[in-house]
Amino acid sequence: MDNNESQIENLFEAPPLLEQERMLEAILFSVSEPISKQQLEKRMPIGSDVSEALVAMKNRYSTRGVNLVRVGEGYALRTAPGLGF
Repeated sequence: MDNNESQIENLFEAPPLLEQERMLEAILFSVSEPISKQQLEKRMPIGSDVSEALVAMKNRYSTRGVNLVRVGEGYALRTAPGLGF
């Protein structure tokens, strides 16, 4: 990383965790296939903690009608077990 990239990284702080969850939620709802953590990281603001946001999001959705699940090497939102009509 050169000096210019380092300066750009330090211009903005990463969004709060709840905002990172919201961003991940929007990405996951907009994709038609499971998306990898690496692909999610590329779409998130610099400094975001995608791993932590995914864990928080998985916990938040655990009692909802859709759940955050691993599908192969990726992540997706799926109908909760028992609700697939």
